[in-house]
Amino acid sequence: MDHTYEELRFHPITAADQPALLSLMKRIYPPVYAYLWPDGGDWYVESQYGSANVARELADPVADYRFMVWGGEPVGILRFVPGLPLADRPDSTATKLHRLYLDPAVQGRGIGRGAIAFVEEACRTRGEEWLWLEAMDSAPAAISFYERLGFRRVAPFTLEMPRMLPRYRGMWRMAKPL
Repeated sequence: MDHTYEELRFHPITAADQPALLSLMKRIYPPVYAYLWPDGGDWYVESQYGSANVARELADPVADYRFMVWGGEPVGILRFVPGLPLADRPDSTATKLHRLYLDPAVQGRGIGRGAIAFVEEACRTRGEEWLWLEAMDSAPAAISFYERLGFRRVAPFTLEMPRMLPRYRGMWRMAKPL
């Protein structure tokens, strides 16, 4: 049966969910992004989804952090932060899409598109003008996905992530008017 994003649910992540979040990311991050790291991404996953960083990210009162649940199972995560304007438009009202990771086994089924639609609806409800994100320049499939959804490359930059292999630190800031 073909699934559509209407079957997608977004469950808020809580501090009690940190072990499940870490387990999910240990499963879904390496198949896509291990090439960025000398250790295959282990350090990154532990640093971002370990209890200390998850607690810090959950403490942000405006951020929205969720599991994407499809078929009754968590298949990805979504985190967005309202109130972060575009660098070249400091007076704009905008939201930063901070994290969007999806299990490679379920890609191509409308789940990512549904996640973006969910965030856009939240932005429009707040009357925001822009949705923006940062994407690895070494991830052409991700960039292409965002471009198909109306995002445009705004500015290249280099990620300051010392443990990442230097040749993969290139990024694109991408934005979409709402």
